[in-house]
Amino acid sequence: MNRATGITAAILTASLLLSGCGNQIPDMTEEEQAMIVSYAAEVVERHDSNHPSRLESEEVVELKKEEEAQKEAKKEQLKQEEAAKAEEAKNNEASSSEAAKQKVELTLDDVVGADGFSFSYEGYELDDSYPDTGEETYFAMDATEGQKLLVLKFLAHNVSGEDRELSMASSGVRFKITAGGKTQNALTTMLLNDFSNFSETIPGNGTQELVLICEVPADGSVTEGGSDSIAVIVRNGDKNATISLQ
Repeated sequence: MNRATGITAAILTASLLLSGCGNQIPDMTEEEQAMIVSYAAEVVERHDSNHPSRLESEEVVELKKEEEAQKEAKKEQLKQEEAAKAEEAKNNEASSSEAAKQKVELTLDDVVGADGFSFSYEGYELDDSYPDTGEETYFAMDATEGQKLLVLKFLAHNVSGEDRELSMASSGVRFKITAGGKTQNALTTMLLNDFSNFSETIPGNGTQELVLICEVPADGSVTEGGSDSIAVIVRNGDKNATISLQ
């Protein structure tokens, strides 16, 4: 039905309503007349092909709402992705920082942590007994059969400028020695200059020789300039360091 037909139908309908069963137009109130006009306009609108129906309008509104919801969801997703990327970058930075800290090599001084003292490695020797026989000593130790004593020598430097006691026995420092491809605890000895348990006063600016000892095969696998490395592993609480001595 086209617009002209719709209008005609509306007029006829309105006429019928106004005329009733006879030819005389009944008396109506203004409210009743307004209702008739509104009905006629609705009929015209319903049959007007150029005017979208109420159903079509509701569908358009729903589509728009759905599109807006999808846009908001996309924005929220992008926001969450950006937050996740920022958090990942932050974690990577923290991990890199922690890894850098772990790569910092601690020195013997750092791990021992004896205030006013500095330590240096002075070399090693392979002996059947230590100290050498003939010297006046309170204690000497001999290597077991088929073994040699690997004696690592250090100097403790009192850099404080005043007499100071170096007490290693109560320091909590522990030593291991790697030699000839084997790692073992440094021997506990009764030597007065055993690095592990030394406890004496060293004069200001003075030095004291200290030793760490372990047994190694006597077959010469650990020799000066050999391919096997010698290292000391030092631990003190949560601090540790591996110090290569060759």
